[in-house]
Amino acid sequence: MSYRMQRIGATPGYDVIGDIHGHASALESLLAGMDYIRRDGAYAHPERIAIFVGDFVDRGSENLRACQIVMDMHMAGAAQAIRAQVIEFRRSLGQHNRP
Repeated sequence: MSYRMQRIGATPGYDVIGDIHGHASALESLLAGMDYIRRDGAYAHPERIAIFVGDFVDRGSENLRACQIVMDMHMAGAAQAIRAQVIEFRRSLGQHNRP
């Protein structure tokens, strides 16, 4: 995997990660490949912050663990998370438990 990071002043870099879809193992591999290290129960990077966007669950078999990874990173200050529109759309239709 190749990516380029551009630093602007003292602002940390950001890694935008989208549509996890409950694939925790793939997420952990991705984070490791981007030099995130698991410390004190959460993945973190010394110079960057992860921004999670899109669907966190609904397709993979590791939904709970995928959410736990994102939540742990958020609580540790190593990530921000933006819920997907599909979640809001389903909620507005009353389809809370639909896969």
